Amino acid sequence: MAFIIGIYFGEYKLLNYFLESLFLIFLIVIFAYFYKNKLIKTLALCGIFFILGAFWYQYKINLKIDTQEKITKLFNQKINLQGIICEETEQKEKTQSLVFCPKKSNEIPNSKSKILITAPLFPEYSYGSLLKIQGKLQEPQNFNDFDYKKYLFRQGIYATIFQPKIEILKNNKGNLVKTYVFKLKNRFQITTNQIFSEPSASFLNALLFGIRTNLPESLQKALSRTGTTHIIAISGYNITIIARLLSLVLVGYFLKRQQAFYLIVCGISLFVLLTGAEASVVRAGIMGVLVLFAGQTGRLSHTTNVLALSAFLMLWHNPESLRFDIGFQLSFLAAIGLIYLSPFLEEKFSFLPKTLELRASLATTLSAQIFVLPLLIYYFKNLSLIAPLANLLILPIIPWLMLFGFIAIFLGIFLINLGWTAGFLAWILMLYEIKMITLLAKIPGAVLEMKIEVWMVWLYYLLLILVFFLIKKTTKTNIVWRLFNLSFFQKKKL
Repeated sequence: MAFIIGIYFGEYKLLNYFLESLFLIFLIVIFAYFYKNKLIKTLALCGIFFILGAFWYQYKINLKIDTQEKITKLFNQKINLQGIICEETEQKEKTQSLVFCPKKSNEIPNSKSKILITAPLFPEYSYGSLLKIQGKLQEPQNFNDFDYKKYLFRQGIYATIFQPKIEILKNNKGNLVKTYVFKLKNRFQITTNQIFSEPSASFLNALLFGIRTNLPESLQKALSRTGTTHIIAISGYNITIIARLLSLVLVGYFLKRQQAFYLIVCGISLFVLLTGAEASVVRAGIMGVLVLFAGQTGRLSHTTNVLALSAFLMLWHNPESLRFDIGFQLSFLAAIGLIYLSPFLEEKFSFLPKTLELRASLATTLSAQIFVLPLLIYYFKNLSLIAPLANLLILPIIPWLMLFGFIAIFLGIFLINLGWTAGFLAWILMLYEIKMITLLAKIPGAVLEMKIEVWMVWLYYLLLILVFFLIKKTTKTNIVWRLFNLSFFQKKKL
């Protein structure tokens, strides 16, 4: 946690490198000298990792700034480059976007730089294709109130080329695993479109694989108004369903639990890659694997440690996510709400029936909403008042929809008629989901437009932490009292 906090404050450069180094050496000496004093040792260790977090953020940013400065010198010049398409291509209405990684050359001295190419819709290009391009290198342009240049910079993209001359030299030159994963994802998408009509096909593609390109704009707005956009943003909920289904099939019919562990981990990893490895799904995947590993090694998993370690691993890869990735922020805050607040709310909702997971669905929905509420308002300038009801009516159906939908697609790959037959149940469930979301979105006053400042966001979370500790203190007192009474009656009985 100290390392993560250090990453956050690394943006401000509170101290220069020399002073940070001196302070780091001082803390190491304190740690070594007071090694037997637990409090001082812990504080010194936290200080050490705080500085290391700040160092790491500044180091990664400086590397990117250095690369950007070298690319900037080539703006508005015609260049000839060779390289590969290093990310999955994105198809739009009239164009396609290619993330191009050029080979190291005289023009591009750093092979880690990326260029965003906008090409015509045809011919279609795919991940791993080795291209020769000729065009004018341009600086990314901001539009409206969106800082598009900074958005691309965080992804390591420093320049754009519009409609260059492209020649395909070779195919399948990318990572072999990613190549086959993207081909499999494309096959799944094609089969889904063959089995289901619109908007069901786009809805299921978004739900299972995170493909939201063809999702109708009207449905996207309805999801936003009802606060249910998260169901098509792959998260821990989807990972949990995948892990349970794999465990049920493998452990129930084929393998022992310890043997099935490796196949379940492979299944989760494949699912993460299939869905595009967004912040929420990567976090959920890491947490899922860590929890499974804890069970495999006989160690009890502690959710706080698992969550912190997941964040650490993601921020080690890209420290900018903490401050600038909305998906990362919302994903972890929702997870914190589910871990700490959901059990408390579920206990308070004991008057609700457990049928169709109504009690659990309401508790998890409110927990996540409470923890992400100020950020949603801050970033999107609105608040969905109907979100709790919408989630209560929609969430219990999602696991069954995912199960029947995936079975239909899997069978449809081998024989399309089987896919049509198996897809009937999935179609009925999707019809219910889409109709319910559309109807709820039409309710007057479903969304309240509002705007808050960043200090209000911090104040909200400070108050939330205070309330949480008060609840935790009360809960601990009740637990201690119950244990005391239990031990008293046990002694009396003895």
